[in-house]
Amino acid sequence: MTKIIFTSVGDDYEKEMDLSEINSIEDVKKEVEKSMYNGWSNKATWDASLHVSNTEEIYNIAKQFNNYTDFINLGLVTLKVLDKELVKILTHKDINVAELDKMIEELS
Repeated sequence: MTKIIFTSVGDDYEKEMDLSEINSIEDVKKEVEKSMYNGWSNKATWDASLHVSNTEEIYNIAKQFNNYTDFINLGLVTLKVLDKELVKILTHKDINVAELDKMIEELS
């Protein structure tokens, strides 16, 4: 049985796949992307997660909610300083909301 191991630079993400699990090149691309963004599915999701988990004010607001959508719709307005760049990052169209929902659930 031949296996491929995908790992991130900081070793925050590791996945071992048997070659029989790979059905297409898209499967490989998906795992390579995840390994590039410490397990997050893409750059937008990874970037948003960094801001939520590493900015004290945002973190404290986010942990009051049960999901990412509620945090965005109801929590962002409570920030003392809300700049356009931060809003772009946290509401990027490519964000994987399901992944960030799990993160928000774990905060509370």
